Amino acid sequence: MRRRRNPFWIDILREIWSTKARCVSLIIITMLGAASVVGIQASAINMRDAADREYKAIGLYDIQLKSATGFTGEDIASVREMEGISAVMPTYIFDVYWDMQTDLRSVRTYALPDELNKVSLLSGRMPENAGECLVEQRMLREGGFSIGDNISFSLYSMDTYYSVLATSTFTITGVASSPLYVTFERGRTALGNGSLRYFAYLHPDAYTIGAYTDVYILMQESPDMHNVSEEYKTAAEGWKRRFEDAKPEWFVMTREDGTALSRTIKTR
Repeated sequence: MRRRRNPFWIDILREIWSTKARCVSLIIITMLGAASVVGIQASAINMRDAADREYKAIGLYDIQLKSATGFTGEDIASVREMEGISAVMPTYIFDVYWDMQTDLRSVRTYALPDELNKVSLLSGRMPENAGECLVEQRMLREGGFSIGDNISFSLYSMDTYYSVLATSTFTITGVASSPLYVTFERGRTALGNGSLRYFAYLHPDAYTIGAYTDVYILMQESPDMHNVSEEYKTAAEGWKRRFEDAKPEWFVMTREDGTALSRTIKTR
């Protein structure tokens, strides 16, 4: 007995055959959409893996400590004695104005790092003394400077300025990128309108302040973890609570906390 054909499927096949070009177009569009979704997901995974490798290569910090009164040698020693710490880097950070003659623009200066948060030198050379500095590319472009030119920093109170920095004029020796900034956003500052515009790196000898302003810490567990994962975020919050419990007088930040906060630095 001959099997009867289903009219429903016959009608569908006839419709497809009569609109072949449209059906092929829909199939191609669907394939492209599926490929795009898969590609985006794969790219996100690759980007997170690349970021993880870069963070570990430059020794990007896990915890940052701040104090309104600074950190003495005894404070640093007490941090080093805590369990679970791989590296401790005390440093100096100070916000100043860049005197552009027509206006003043805020700049966050950092002491050149040694162990953690390594900068990438794009051109020129590293500062070798207290009168030299690295700047970001945007400062050269907007200020019309070249490597070898002098740049001037200031504050409304120069007495406050000279209580922290030895000189107000620096020779630009190179251009650098900072691992602390991955976008054009520079964060907040206590200066001016509160918007931070640039960053610069100074030789540690440029700072005359008697106490460190910040401490960067790398935890022992960090190198064995994927640094762009929920596991890492959870661990970082645990490390943060550990420091807050041990040193309640200090302000403790994880890597995610520390990118856009205003700060006021005071000397002892």
